[in-house]
Order: sequence, then structure tokens, then C-alpha cells
Amino acid sequence: MNYLSTQSVADRLSMSPKQIRRYLKSGKLPSIKIGKLRRISEADLEKFLDDRKHRGDDWQSRKTLAVA
Repeated sequence: MNYLSTQSVADRLSMSPKQIRRYLKSGKLPSIKIGKLRRISEADLEKFLDDRKHRGDDWQSRKTLAVA
């Protein structure tokens, strides 16, 4: 199983690491703790994205609107 850092998930989703940490803290995005670091499994990330897609939570377009 592959595990990703907060920064790599943020880069992949074009979000800030701070927003990813908010998702982790709220429990919306599962993670595991390895030593002092949080890691997100690729499977959990895919499930998180799939859940958002099916719920109609279009965070990408909201983010684009906020920038404009």
C-alpha cells in the first residue's frame, strides 16, 4: 500500500496543505500516524474524492470561484 504526505495530497488536489490538515483533523480524510507524521493511503484518498463526487460537493469549482 502506498502512503502520501499531506504536501503530496495538497499538490495532487491543487489545495493548500493547511486545508488538507483541516480535512484530517475533522476526520473527513482518514490518515495514519507514522512517528510524528501523518500519512494518507492512496485508497483513502480515492474514497474521499469519490465520496465528494457522489455527494455533489464540488470543492474544485468553489475554490475557482473564490480565487476569481
